[in-house]
Amino acid sequence: MNENNINWLLSCPCNDCNFKNHLKYASIDELKATLSQLPEYHNKTKIKVIKSEIRRRTKE
Repeated sequence: MNENNINWLLSCPCNDCNFKNHLKYASIDELKATLSQLPEYHNKTKIKVIKSEIRRRTKE
């Protein structure tokens, strides 16, 4: 797992282009690790985006 992707996803706002790039290149395990570390308070949109990315990848 790449800690760099997880740190970007945790700290960057979800409308930032850096967040979108790291979301695209992160593995499913990294996305799940990000969700486990992300507090729900003030992060509902980010959680929704990450969950939808996981769902999209598992469909493929």
